[in-house]
This record gives sequence, C-alpha cells and structure tokens, in this order.
Amino acid sequence: MSENQSKKTPFSATNRKKAPSVEGEKTPSVTNKKSPSYYIQGSLLGIVGDKEMKDILCSKNQKEWSTKKRISGLLLILDYFARKNKTTSMSSELSRQYVSTFKGAKNPQTIRQPLALLVHLGLIEIVQKAVIAPHRKASAKYCLNPSYGKPRSIKAEISLQQEEKLKAAPERQEKRLNKKHRTRKVILEDLARLSLSPEGKNTALKMITSNEKSHGIQQFLKALEDTGSRTISINPSGTIYHYAMKCPRELKPHLLLTEKPVANIDMKAAHLVCLVCVGRDRVTWMRKQGIDTANLEVEIDRYKTTLESVDIYEELGGKLNRKEFKRTLLTSLNMATTKANKLPPYQKLKTKFPRIVRIIEDIKKNDHKALSKQLQFFTAQIIESALFEVQSLSIPCLPDTDALIAPSEFESQVRGILSDCIKKATGSATT
Repeated sequence: MSENQSKKTPFSATNRKKAPSVEGEKTPSVTNKKSPSYYIQGSLLGIVGDKEMKDILCSKNQKEWSTKKRISGLLLILDYFARKNKTTSMSSELSRQYVSTFKGAKNPQTIRQPLALLVHLGLIEIVQKAVIAPHRKASAKYCLNPSYGKPRSIKAEISLQQEEKLKAAPERQEKRLNKKHRTRKVILEDLARLSLSPEGKNTALKMITSNEKSHGIQQFLKALEDTGSRTISINPSGTIYHYAMKCPRELKPHLLLTEKPVANIDMKAAHLVCLVCVGRDRVTWMRKQGIDTANLEVEIDRYKTTLESVDIYEELGGKLNRKEFKRTLLTSLNMATTKANKLPPYQKLKTKFPRIVRIIEDIKKNDHKALSKQLQFFTAQIIESALFEVQSLSIPCLPDTDALIAPSEFESQVRGILSDCIKKATGSATT
C-alpha cells in the first residue's frame, strides 16, 4: 500500500478541518456566520400549546415524545382536526406524515402510534372505530376533546420541513387521494367538462318558474357553474359521489360532456346481478369449512342463466306490474327477514332460488342492512373497473352509482367494456 493511500483524511474538500478530539472544544467552521435556526415560530389552531403538551406528555408517562420536533408534529395533527372543526377521519398512514411512529422506545409504556397517543392523552376522542372488512373499509373518526374548549390560535415552534409540508398540504392531499383512488383524477377533469345544452337550460327555467323541483334544479345549476363543487367523495363501500348525480331526471337527457350529448349506460338489475358475487363468496367460505357446495353451485349457475336469458323482474313477477314488483323486491332485500317474508316478490324469489335466499337471510341475521353494504361494494367494484378501462382509452366518462355517463358516440364501446367487467366479476354476460 502506498504512503498516500495509508493516510486517510475525514474530508476530501479543501478548507475543512477535522472535529477536535478534546472534549469541550467548539467544532471549527469554515465561515464565521451564525447557523440559521432549524425552527421558526408558527401560528396553528389547537387546544393546547407546546409547553402544555410537554406537561401532559410527562404526566401521562410519555416523556420520550417530549422532544421539540415530536411535540410540533402532534400539534400539527391537532391543527388538522381543529381546521375541520367537526368529526373527521384520519388514517394511521396520514398521521405518520405529520409525526413518525416511535420505533426506538426505551420505556415499554411508551405508545408508538401518534393517534393512539393523542387518544391516551385525552386530547382527541374516537367517535367511530375503523372498519376493516372484506366489503367495507373506513378510517376511524375522531374529534377534539370538548373539555378543552373551542380551538384557538396558538404559537408553536415548527421545523422548516414541517412549514414546507403545511404550505404544500393541499397538493400533497390531492396526490395522496389520487394514489388511493386510481380513477379520481380523470373524474375531476371530466366533471369540469360537464355542461347543460341550451334546451336543457330552457327546460330548467320553465321548471323553476312553475315551481316544479325548483330547489333541486337551482342547486344543480349553481353547482354546475361553481368550480368549488367539482369534488368527489367515496363512501366506505367504494361508491363514488359527485354533484352531477343530483341532476334532476328531466335534465339528464340535456347533459353535455365535452360539448357532446351523453348516454346513460347502466347495469341491468344491478343488485340481483351482484347477488352472484355474494353467492360466490359463500361458496368459497363453505369450501374452506369442508362443506359440500354442489347443490348451491348448481343453483347459482341456474340463477346466472336466468339473468342472461330473460328479464328477471318479468320472469319472477309474471303478470304483476314490473315497476312495482321491482321496487318491492329490492326494498325487501334491505328489510328484516320477518317483514320481507310477508311480501309476494320476496316469496317468489325464495321459491325459485331457496339456497341463495338462505344466504341472504344468514347475512341479514344480525343486521338487516348488511346485505346492502355487500351489494354496494360489488356494484362499486364493477363500475370502478369499467371506468378505469374507459379512462385508459381517453373516453370522457362519469360514474353514476350503477351506471356510466359517456358521450353517445362511445355508447356501444362503453357498454361492451361494462359487460366484460360484469362477466369477469360474476360470470354473467348481462349489462
């Protein structure tokens, strides 16, 4: 080894000095300027200040959280709830963007998760627990502890990095939501392209003048012009909601998307189609339990054949009024079994497909609304997968519960995509 190679220096840059080994000496600096402060004074909304937060942490045996950066992170979470000023949800993943999980805790009593810590400290309260189920997912909902009074403006020291995150919060939220919901970004773009034809505006004015649904029409027209209304929400079952879904039925034929007339491509008998998915899940569960599923699978195949070959409402209803039969049957699916059994449409479904109805009644045993949540979930899954495929073809499209709204010129193409997604999910080729 050469002499130059054996002499290693801590820094390769010029004008640098190695830190002194003698304890108490100041580390040399290249410049004589004072180092800038890592923290700045920020104004937040909250119920406690940094000093009060530190006292609460120490009193609750959570002293390891009492560093300046962790306290400011906890105050930022309280600021988030204070600005919402109501019960709101927050996931563990989102909370960790404000302050990270405490991984290297020395005290076994130290709580590692920030939200769980704030609940333990009594600063926030759980209003609704998180739901993590096969057909429904939702973060827990929290609110600030009312015993601390209304949120107030507080001064707190926050790091420069935290200040930058606060400034970029709206952009980061959009990015996070778009990552979580793959169709969201394009839906927002298509909502901005939605309009009403001149004939539709005349129809709306006539209805307002005649006081026919005037309040609903005025709300829709206002939302159509207001860019702030172009937001979407997604419920725990996955159903997408936006202002265009509130469009009165009389005005829907007059909607324009990218200045072109639209078509409403819906799933025929959506809830009855999704019963196939419910039956398929039950077959999977029964197989895991070692229960014979042959008879149930035969009935499910017969049910799918009925869906594909005939109008199931007319098939079950016979000479009864189709519209009334359909309404009563769908209502009975969300009723308690004792009430549903008294309705003729439900009795007809039970007579023809007894094993499928037995699954329905088992699901509703403890909660008569449990089935509707599953049906919403499967419907939303089919619509979302079809919407994603339509968007990948750059076709403007909006979801409408169990339907897709797209320009009329693409109706056959969108209908084909929706049919394929239904077949992939259920094995039934009906739309």
